[in-house]
Amino acid sequence: MAASVVTDTIRNLSAEEWHGVIIRLTRECLVIDVDDHDIGGITETVFTALDTAGFTVGSILPDHENLVLTGRKADIHEGDPRVYIVALTYEKFGNEGQSIDAPVHGGLFIRSQTSLQQVMTNRYPDVYPSDPSMAGKQIEVKHTFPDGTATYKGADGETLPADPDFPGQEKIQGGEISIYEPQETITVDGILAVDAPWAVTEAMVGFVNSVPWMGQDARKWMCTGAPYESHALESVYRWLFHFEFQLNRATWDPTAVFIDARQGKPPPGLVANVGYKTIKYQGEIDFGTYFTMYG
Repeated sequence: MAASVVTDTIRNLSAEEWHGVIIRLTRECLVIDVDDHDIGGITETVFTALDTAGFTVGSILPDHENLVLTGRKADIHEGDPRVYIVALTYEKFGNEGQSIDAPVHGGLFIRSQTSLQQVMTNRYPDVYPSDPSMAGKQIEVKHTFPDGTATYKGADGETLPADPDFPGQEKIQGGEISIYEPQETITVDGILAVDAPWAVTEAMVGFVNSVPWMGQDARKWMCTGAPYESHALESVYRWLFHFEFQLNRATWDPTAVFIDARQGKPPPGLVANVGYKTIKYQGEIDFGTYFTMYG
């Protein structure tokens, strides 16, 4: 007789609630008619019976779609080697044990954090409601030097002396400002079944999204890390990955700008793709091919 699972009698049940949501639940079931008693046979028989009954790791607890089976612990029941009592542990979905290959809910859960990053720029933003005609253009500032006439007065109304070098002349310079931009980082923890995990990191880290992804245009998300550790080294190698992606709202493409050596700043009137050029340096891939996120 094949081993089978009995669930109609629950000896122990524990649940943990946090802010009105059950985030962890442990229940027990019995596996009976276990007839293979060497260590390898026991684990295969007991856990195969659980899989057959629908208690696979990663399965959803009925009526509690927020909880996923993350652990199974089997013990001999009251000294009878034919019967095992199994503790089934369900945890809030989105923990590091989620499958990247086949997400239970059809999408991967993520964590996110956002901070402010200080950056320098010499261009107006691509969207500039204050003056849409300046959007994306170079920032310029200008000044007319006093010529000694009453036209140019100081804060107290006095006539300013003529500038010794540029009296009455207007000079234009390229401007540069320091701004703060939101820097969002998302992380995806999960299990990936691959033979060569290092090939995954080589294919992902340092690359940007080739098509719109996670609500942003192409080349704005970069994979900045993908450390991993072994999870199972059996017939199928499985690895626990920790993927990290960072958002740059201006894209990850750097801009090379001509600098006037006399002033140490960009001169006015730089022409796009001549005086300043955006370089698509980072390689790109479609992250959506590998990850289906939950928003």
